[in-house]
Amino acid sequence: MHGQAGTVTAVARYVHISARKTRLVADLIRGKPIGEAVMYLQHLKKRAAQPVLKLLLSAVANAEHNNRLDKDTLKISRITVDGGPAIKRWQPRAYGRASEIKRPTSHITISLESVVQKKKGDKKFSFPVIRRRAKKEKAETSDAKREQNPDVPKNEGKEEKGPKRKGVFGIKKNLFNRKGGEK
Repeated sequence: MHGQAGTVTAVARYVHISARKTRLVADLIRGKPIGEAVMYLQHLKKRAAQPVLKLLLSAVANAEHNNRLDKDTLKISRITVDGGPAIKRWQPRAYGRASEIKRPTSHITISLESVVQKKKGDKKFSFPVIRRRAKKEKAETSDAKREQNPDVPKNEGKEEKGPKRKGVFGIKKNLFNRKGGEK
């Protein structure tokens, strides 16, 4: 979908996160260059960051493929989050009753525009490479180090702690055991 020349729009509908929570993420990336926005979303510990990132990458792909725009010159011109219909579920309660649970959904719209660099001093934010499976790579490198140097123990970076403290904790556990009865 596209509106004006140099503008690209992507829409995600019926996203299973409330609009209020998704707006918190949308406010962080509004008006930012694409590279910076992707970096923010990759490191943000909010559940709404994942669908917003997916939609942003879809909009970038639309801009490259359909409109032949360079992704390094794109910036988020508009991002809106509207409430969608609430999905209704039922939870059983006491005495044979049931309570209704409403799970909110949201519709996310992202518009990108191509911005030309005006000054040489302007900071250009290049599009970052999306990394997945970083934990696997880290584990493979530590295994490779061990193979090269067999003298290195398996717990190379970990410090050994002193002996475990016994005493009060063990006694306390037995004294205040709720199933133990009186002792």
